[in-house]
Amino acid sequence: MFVDTFSEFSGELRVNTASSTQRWVRPLNGTNGYSAFKGTEWANTSIVLDNAYIEPHRQSCVSGTVVIGALSSSGTTERLVSREATTAPMYTHYQIGGKNLDTVFNGAIENKTASNPAGLIKVGTGRFTLSGKSTHTGPTMVSAGMLYLTGEFSGTTAVTVSGSAAFGGTGVVAGNVTYADDSTLVFASDEEATISGLAVRGSVALGSTRMTVTPVVPEGVRLINGTHTILEADGNITGSPTFTWSYPADPAITADIVIVGSKVQVIIAGGEVAKAVITSPLKADVMTGDAFTYTLTATSDPSNPTQLNATDLPAGLSYDPSTNIISGTLAAGTYAITLTASNDSGITTETLTVISYATLPPAPVITSAARSVAVINATYVYAIEADNNPTAFNATGLPAGLEINTVTGQITGKAKTLGTSEVTLFASNIAGTGTAALELVVSLPKPEITKESVTQTQYQLFSHQIVATNSPASYGLDNTVATGDIMAFPSTVVLDPVTGVISGTFVTTGTYQALMQATNDAGTGAATLNVVVVIHPPVIGGADSAIGMVGTPFTYSIVAEHSPTTFAAINLPPGLSVNTSTGVISGTPEASGSYLVSLIAMNTTGPGTKQVTFTINGSSALTTLAGSAGSPGSADGPSSDARFNTPGAGVADQNGNLYVADTGNGSIRKIATDGTVSTFATGLNAPASVVIDAAGAALYVANTGANGIVKIDIATGVATTLVLAGTPALNAPTGLVIDASGNLYVANTGDHTIVKIKHRHLRDRARRRCQRHARHGQCHGRGRRLRLAHGDRDQCRLLLPLRCRYGQQHDPSHRTLHRSC
Repeated sequence: MFVDTFSEFSGELRVNTASSTQRWVRPLNGTNGYSAFKGTEWANTSIVLDNAYIEPHRQSCVSGTVVIGALSSSGTTERLVSREATTAPMYTHYQIGGKNLDTVFNGAIENKTASNPAGLIKVGTGRFTLSGKSTHTGPTMVSAGMLYLTGEFSGTTAVTVSGSAAFGGTGVVAGNVTYADDSTLVFASDEEATISGLAVRGSVALGSTRMTVTPVVPEGVRLINGTHTILEADGNITGSPTFTWSYPADPAITADIVIVGSKVQVIIAGGEVAKAVITSPLKADVMTGDAFTYTLTATSDPSNPTQLNATDLPAGLSYDPSTNIISGTLAAGTYAITLTASNDSGITTETLTVISYATLPPAPVITSAARSVAVINATYVYAIEADNNPTAFNATGLPAGLEINTVTGQITGKAKTLGTSEVTLFASNIAGTGTAALELVVSLPKPEITKESVTQTQYQLFSHQIVATNSPASYGLDNTVATGDIMAFPSTVVLDPVTGVISGTFVTTGTYQALMQATNDAGTGAATLNVVVVIHPPVIGGADSAIGMVGTPFTYSIVAEHSPTTFAAINLPPGLSVNTSTGVISGTPEASGSYLVSLIAMNTTGPGTKQVTFTINGSSALTTLAGSAGSPGSADGPSSDARFNTPGAGVADQNGNLYVADTGNGSIRKIATDGTVSTFATGLNAPASVVIDAAGAALYVANTGANGIVKIDIATGVATTLVLAGTPALNAPTGLVIDASGNLYVANTGDHTIVKIKHRHLRDRARRRCQRHARHGQCHGRGRRLRLAHGDRDQCRLLLPLRCRYGQQHDPSHRTLHRSC
């Protein structure tokens, strides 16, 4: 949700969502048509977050501060997040409390990035309680009112408390804390009247003149008399202010505040008397017949001394209430004696177990764990366990901050130094002492991993570093947590357990999930990693270059993998354009040159690009007059529909008609001035060339395959094979030239000669022999030459190198033989 102006709103703004992803409330930065959020529009607003978080929209407020009148939350997933800024200041401060209300925020304050930290400023007279775990590293400033911490500041934030402001609680601060003069240190009592205070991992600087100490106590609960620690630092506590006790809710209670080493303690009087605690051992042993002595002890309040008693004594023992000593002798056996300690707060009852041995028992054998891990600065408990009824315990070599209760055998405290200690444990009874070695490791807390969701492109190398706190020693990846439509990580994605790097390749799009794990001596932390795999950007293939010509239609198709939906091209030659839906580049180039064209294909993931060189040449001197390149055939018709088969030489007549030797089709083709193609003569054998005489009346054809020359009358289309005597005979004649005198020159290719045929020899010598034959075209011939009588003119019209059987007839209406005689 984006928010704009709320400067006129002074009520409660409740923001809730059930979404796990779209959860932010984002102050605007003045872009996208909205006015800029100045940082103070929420100054009079009470905001209640429910599964939502506030994250400014990139440097949305010039001062770097978002002002909120009051803030609370309904759950624990709410957050205040800094936002990456483009200009200084590179932080986001949240100033909270100006409405002077008491509120509780269970969420967290977090950095967006390490270089863009979040900070907190507490203002107003109300109490602002933080119960979540905040990781921000920007400063925390308590300028007015009370900041009450029951959660944790686990980042490196430094807390500064101004004079007249108050800070404290029961939480943990990882950084340093500084109290100004006249500031207030706050501690707490719970419903059971147990008193506790801040734990500071760094150092604490107290004022040098005056400081106030005050408790936060639940209604109906009274503070308990005694000495209580209300602040403890791992570092030094500096400063020596005069402390003033302030608890107007119960004027009868007084307190002295003292600094003891790295602790600030309060000694309370006038409050409730603490229930007595029996402090003497609850196990004892003696040899049968030997004198037995036991002293009963318990805690006691000076204002209300504790009364002690021992009952259910076995025969041979007695209790002296003036000295609180049980003494006497016992027969062999095990006895239970009831011990009581009472004051105005009630009676405490414990059982003392006494064993009288007739024979000496074995010494204790310690059975408790040989290795234990204590988390630094965290409460630690280890119980020495042993067989054979130990009555006393001890331990040596304990790290700083831990101590042994010699009565109960419990090692407790907060370890202060990281490392491994070799501790010796002792358990004793009347027979002697048993020992055992304990490896006690003081570790950082177990690693913490933040749940993450990342986007990955299919086929590309995936690499993700598991980021965990507290120095993990090893890493794991649980690939069994995915359910429903969410997929487990494929086998192509693996974890390096030493470095914590997850790497590999996702081939299929979709959402994947696995559980990241990081382990140290304190345990294993885990969080889910979601990977949304999106389609690979288009990869453009095809040729790296294309050639076109000015004035000639041009087409080029952008071909790409991975389902492109949109296409584009940059730096196209003038006259060309791209169809953005199909990727077809087309048009008629208008200017020559070399163009480096950037091709672009896009899908839902993004663009794929490729550079292709388009070379546009100038206008061509060559134009296809008829036929189609690469498409042989024999069709007549318009120039684009006509087809040729290996055409040879051609010649134009005086009217502009073109005659072409269509070698492969054994014909002469005529191309009229309008481009229409017709077959002018057929029945030839691989004609290679054609010429026309000076009068434009006759064509001469080099009939290469028949080793002859054919003369065709243009007006009538009648074809005649010339009878040429002499040597050399024609052998695969190809090229022809006719001069002004009518002489014909032949490229006699088969004999590697040039032959001249004089004009007078170009007459048809067969005519005289044909005139005497019947007008109906009877076939006569000698040898391999065929002579045909053309019935209508009594002339010989065609001689072809074909054999004619006796009686074969010729149809005078055709230029070819009629073979169905």
